[in-house]
Amino acid sequence: FQVAAISAASTPVVINELMAANSGAVLDPQGEQEDWIELFNPNAQAVDVSGWMLTDDQEDPAKYSIPSGRSIPAGGYLLIWADNEEGQTTSESDPHAAFGLTGTGESMGLYTPDGRQVDYIAFAAQVQNVTEGRYADGSSSIFQMAVPTPRTTNKLFQATSLVRTGNAMRVNWNIRPSMQYRVLYTDSASSTNWQAWGADIQTNS
Repeated sequence: FQVAAISAASTPVVINELMAANSGAVLDPQGEQEDWIELFNPNAQAVDVSGWMLTDDQEDPAKYSIPSGRSIPAGGYLLIWADNEEGQTTSESDPHAAFGLTGTGESMGLYTPDGRQVDYIAFAAQVQNVTEGRYADGSSSIFQMAVPTPRTTNKLFQATSLVRTGNAMRVNWNIRPSMQYRVLYTDSASSTNWQAWGADIQTNS
């Protein structure tokens, strides 16, 4: 089969999610707690990313090149372990980059083989086992996400339990410090008329 070459300038692959402070939330195939980067292809057809470059040093775009033979399917993802262990890459595995991420904050750039910048993301100090990424996938809005989603759709929120007793409903979810939460409800899932249920919930720092 052939993978079509798509203009990165018009329909870019993006840096969709990253984890720079991983203490066991996601393990690589070697069982190690490594940083990682997820690329997302928003196009309707596959994109060949062989030779595309990732870097955490914008003065050195060619710090790491994605191995040949790698493509991202339409609406799909490519996970890259940012562990400075490039030698662990095989033809069947997720690639391992030649650098690691800095949990205190830095920037990431994605470039085509001819040196054109396709995407750029800067992030501040990270929270352990919390990722930072785009929501919805491929959008310009970037959030911290308590539920890591490598190789799949990003999620801002995920309930840990949902219990109904009679006419009452109880929802539990994991919280993060210094955040404000608002519960909304509606009479129909197809309705756009969502209303606040009770007061906002503020968590402590």
